[in-house]
Amino acid sequence: MRVYHKQPDQQDKTLAEWTKETNAASPPDKHGGIIGWVHHKTAPVVVPKQEVPIGTRRKRMEVSYMYLQRALAQEKEDAKEYKNMVKATQLIDKLEAEKNEYIDKTLKIDDKIISPTGISDTQVKLLSVERNALRTLTNVVDMRIDDLKEQD
Repeated sequence: MRVYHKQPDQQDKTLAEWTKETNAASPPDKHGGIIGWVHHKTAPVVVPKQEVPIGTRRKRMEVSYMYLQRALAQEKEDAKEYKNMVKATQLIDKLEAEKNEYIDKTLKIDDKIISPTGISDTQVKLLSVERNALRTLTNVVDMRIDDLKEQD
């Protein structure tokens, strides 16, 4: 039984008769209720079960399968991109560690060049050549790191 918040327009009918006539005259809405009437909160909403033809079900399944395939393909692409990103990040970390090693070696050589106690002039020249080579390596590694960061 449905409970309505509206009183019947004609007082000569009972509420049950009036409700049946109103329900018969009004088409049901998508929730199974009557258009234009507000149900009480305790009244159950009856949704009529509609049978879907088999052809429609197959089409729906094919469409959902197509979307599923697209989603799986996108997920595979995302996984590949993530793996590449992780590899690039690991490579960047290794290159930064290598760059820091080169910088440390360069600083040690700078200390020897600045205060050459017990070192001949030839050794100082060789150390300065080695320092220049280390600076070149540091710059090359730094450029490679920048390239990898731009790709991400």
